[in-house]
Amino acid sequence: NKILTTNSDGDGWAYVDKVALGRKNLLINGGFDVWQRGTSFTTEGNYYAADRWFFVASKVNNISLTRNEFSIAEFEQNSGKRYYNRISYTLGAAAEDVSYSARIEDGVRLTAGKTVTLSFLCREAAGKPVYIQYRQYLGGTDYTGEIGTVQFSSSFERKSVTFEIPSVAG
Repeated sequence: NKILTTNSDGDGWAYVDKVALGRKNLLINGGFDVWQRGTSFTTEGNYYAADRWFFVASKVNNISLTRNEFSIAEFEQNSGKRYYNRISYTLGAAAEDVSYSARIEDGVRLTAGKTVTLSFLCREAAGKPVYIQYRQYLGGTDYTGEIGTVQFSSSFERKSVTFEIPSVAG
């Protein structure tokens, strides 16, 4: 995967590897633009909602997962992103799991042994923290990494976490 680029003076051109430059987004549909299965879900279970995003909810109540549109002011403030994903639920006495994940295609090859940054816009009405982790699957082995928690506020703000993905060589 190569792209054509120029130097800062605009007088030279070269093909360079996208990964060497860094990538704006390794997540497919990271802006929540594509929703082929619908834009509103209200049941627990395991399913794709926004394309390429997998939702898991087990033994929780009042689930609502929807595509929402930023206001004009929020749109301008948030790098021109049009949509966001809203998830709400209440935990029941026997609540087990609520997660939302996206796969990085060919992620092991692209990220193993490297430093990566996850950036996102977020808000949470109750100001609760959200736990973030990554998972690598390689040859039937599941590697899980603890990144930590991120505290959300009641208004949209950009959060970034930078972490190392371990090498799979060995």
